[in-house]
Amino acid sequence: LGAIWFIIQIIVEGTTSNGIATPGSTIIVLISIMWSTMMIENWYRREWKLRFKWGMMRYKQTEIPRPTFSGKIVVSKENGEIVEVYKSWAQYCCKITCSMSTMLLCVAMVVAVVAGLFILKGGMREDDPNYQYMTIGIGMLNSIQIFIMNKIYTFLAYRLNEWEGHRLQQEYYNNLVVKRIIFIVFNSFYSLLYIAFIDPRYDRDGFSKEDNDKLRLEAVRTQLVTLFIMAIILQ
Repeated sequence: LGAIWFIIQIIVEGTTSNGIATPGSTIIVLISIMWSTMMIENWYRREWKLRFKWGMMRYKQTEIPRPTFSGKIVVSKENGEIVEVYKSWAQYCCKITCSMSTMLLCVAMVVAVVAGLFILKGGMREDDPNYQYMTIGIGMLNSIQIFIMNKIYTFLAYRLNEWEGHRLQQEYYNNLVVKRIIFIVFNSFYSLLYIAFIDPRYDRDGFSKEDNDKLRLEAVRTQLVTLFIMAIILQ
């Protein structure tokens, strides 16, 4: 639905004075919001049905430690059973802190690389006949950077997660998801956010806010299309 509406926007853009703000966009946005909300709620219902069907309602209370977990044996104060727990809770928290710091370092690297690409783009005049090709080229380089850094960080995230030594499999998966989602989302969309909200080249003196916003939206669209096509090719 989004791809179809995007094509309609491109076709209609040249025939109206609204730019890419095609009439009816609000309805499409509302449909997308309702559809995504319904999908999530339906998934929650299916998740609880499967939990009940597979006898997983109290899985967290009955889950056993991971085979690779190395802890110490103690007697539970709650039920008197022999359980394996962390050797040092402080050490465990320290490892997680180190892993998150590594993730922030990788995020900083993304910021530096993207900044370098846009500095390279900023060195070219917009009236240059090759400016549009340069813009597409920067988008292609950004796509390659996103692909490479996602691969490297995914490998690193698995190694860090194993090094942290999580006791339960659910804790292992939860921490892995947090690491990957934060970095991959930031790495994939930072360049778009930079163009849409930060890039000072689209706050020009002598131009109206409407003209500046139109130029900014056109730049976002070019970057988005380039990233989308390159993602298909690289995947």
